[in-house]
Amino acid sequence: MKGILEKLRAYFFVILTIAAACAGVYRLMKIQIVEGDNYLQKSRTTTVETQVIEAPRGEIVDASGNALIRFRRLLPFLPFSALPPFLFRGADIPRSLFV
Repeated sequence: MKGILEKLRAYFFVILTIAAACAGVYRLMKIQIVEGDNYLQKSRTTTVETQVIEAPRGEIVDASGNALIRFRRLLPFLPFSALPPFLFRGADIPRSLFV
């Protein structure tokens, strides 16, 4: 009796694993094949806007009027180590960001 229950439990988990794999494959197929055109259209119409926000108090200067902090535009956060450095030729990006 104990052997039969162990075999039944093993079959149950095998069938459950196969069903979960089939459900995953079905969902991926639906996203990539059936709804792929919708996602492609969304990616083409998505826009990115950049906006420069000036500091509300102006530059930070010392007593003699020399700027202590220089303001410059920054790029949005990107994992720089994943991107090739030639994309940033001429950009003011510290080399320490390229890990």
